[in-house]
Amino acid sequence: MLQINKFHLWLPITICIISVFISCQSKETSEALPNASIETSNGKNPSQSPDNTSLTYTPPADWLQQEPSSSMRHDQYELPGPEGSDPATLAIFKGIGGSVDSNIDRWKKQFIAPPNTAESNWAKQESKVINQIPVHIVSVQGTHLKSRMPMMMDGPKIELKGYALLAVIAETNTGLWFFKVTGPQKTVKFWEKDFDTFINTFRLN
Repeated sequence: MLQINKFHLWLPITICIISVFISCQSKETSEALPNASIETSNGKNPSQSPDNTSLTYTPPADWLQQEPSSSMRHDQYELPGPEGSDPATLAIFKGIGGSVDSNIDRWKKQFIAPPNTAESNWAKQESKVINQIPVHIVSVQGTHLKSRMPMMMDGPKIELKGYALLAVIAETNTGLWFFKVTGPQKTVKFWEKDFDTFINTFRLN
């Protein structure tokens, strides 16, 4: 009976010691977990990852939003023509591939320069930073070679004289954004200042 009483005396003490030991180990583990999480994300909070960055913009009130005519287009607007002129179209693309230079070269090839006109006068290009976003602006004018079949770039073309292109490529951490206005030269020229205001609304969120 004496040994049984000793067993019952030590049992609660042993359990108490084990509980304290487990509690200490759990505390050490919970304190170590945040550091492990930071290391796996290279010291950055996942909510601040560049992959979550998106580009926002605010078009002028007079531009009419349309249903994109192609699944490749992220967004689309009609720019009304002044004094009865035909409208221009702003097509917005995201991540369609190619570099900045290759896309600008392709756009230039969609136009025939006016006769006896130097390239510096019919195709202009500049780069700058707007709200911490590198942008590349290009303007072209002449005869627009519009594809009869947009999905086949080498197919038959329609020649549209007196046309112009005004476009910008924005570089973001998630890829390139393309904003391309195409239409009669008179209409594109009419909206030139508003387009400049438009690209200054670009923001990264």
